Amino acid sequence: MRESLAAEWLKLRSVRSTYVLLGSVVMVTVLLAAAVGASASGAHDPVRRNDLLVGLLGYGLVIYMALSALSVSQEYSSGTIRTTFGVLPHRGFVVVVKASLLAAVCAASAAVLTPVALLVGSAAAGQALEWDGARRLLWGVPVIVGITAVIAVAVGVLVRRTAIALAIVIIWPLLIEGLTTLVPRFGPRLATLLPFTNAHFFLGDSQGLAFAWPPATGLLVFAGVAGMLLGAAVLTVRYRDV
Repeated sequence: MRESLAAEWLKLRSVRSTYVLLGSVVMVTVLLAAAVGASASGAHDPVRRNDLLVGLLGYGLVIYMALSALSVSQEYSSGTIRTTFGVLPHRGFVVVVKASLLAAVCAASAAVLTPVALLVGSAAAGQALEWDGARRLLWGVPVIVGITAVIAVAVGVLVRRTAIALAIVIIWPLLIEGLTTLVPRFGPRLATLLPFTNAHFFLGDSQGLAFAWPPATGLLVFAGVAGMLLGAAVLTVRYRDV
């Protein structure tokens, strides 16, 4: 276990794209938090905390997914995955270790950026931040980001192709789930069953939808989808040739 984590960590930190993507998350998170806060400056109503995290939970989430998916698809593209599976023949274990590492790295990054975004946005708005009301965001955002990384790793394993994997992780949270609400008659109800919609609901943003369960259940729905995708990825590497 320790050797596998060390090997995956070495591969992750030796790739330049890791630092570029994580740096992009920092820029998007801080700049959008400042912009949202500045736009609310002088307003009588306090700025919504979720609005200050639009960079992290919007574009930042997609960047985290891209980083996680690339960590898998690039190995398949370069053929280094064969060497990895040759050294560690338990392929499913390799996938779980990789998903765990990416989840930890992305969650740690989000744990730092969440309070930074809230502070920057509140300062730009000229308002004091109430930390008591932000507790769920402070621990919930890193949890959601970590689970998102697991989903992206699973997607990378299942499709293998970099272009397809990136298309999925970009279109899924940003476009597909949002357009579902436009489906006549049953669209809004269907949207409440989707994973990223439930993740935002757990963090306090219902997006105008009527959920039939409490926010905590939204986290379970999101984690359940991640677990099913990871399980499918583990089965795939066991019975599918490299």
